Amino acid sequence: MNKETDIKDIFIEDKPTKFASLGWRCVYTTICWLILGNNISSDRSFIVSLFIFSMPLFMDYLKFIPIKKRGWRIVVRRLGILLSGIWLSLGVLGLLDIINMCKIESDVYFEISKNFIVLNNFRISAKIIWCLIGLSVFLTLIDYIAYENPIEKRVNNKR
Repeated sequence: MNKETDIKDIFIEDKPTKFASLGWRCVYTTICWLILGNNISSDRSFIVSLFIFSMPLFMDYLKFIPIKKRGWRIVVRRLGILLSGIWLSLGVLGLLDIINMCKIESDVYFEISKNFIVLNNFRISAKIIWCLIGLSVFLTLIDYIAYENPIEKRVNNKR
């Protein structure tokens, strides 16, 4: 880039709508998480849904950096990248058939493939994974609460 070009010149200049807010992200993430927990079965649908659930969260956390380099929002961002990265990796491993879903009696489990070189036959309940995914939903709520918009900043600075 030359001196006349600024890094901001490569970003989209469209005006965001009211749906481009942290509150809306919290709402749709909660709805998606509840749908994800509905009727967990031993086929690949949960794994595909987990991948689709975690990818936008992962990208959101990568795309935006809080202006303040300290504080709750930077911690939330780092935890968000970590958690959504774990769910994304779990989805990818499932799509690669390294992790499978299996049903034992009435419970569904994530199971590492019998053909995989390490930890084969290791199982963890899908209920536990679903509850842990709820931490990502909780993080979107914390991010929404911790964010201070420009109006709030001006009011707080006057105090």
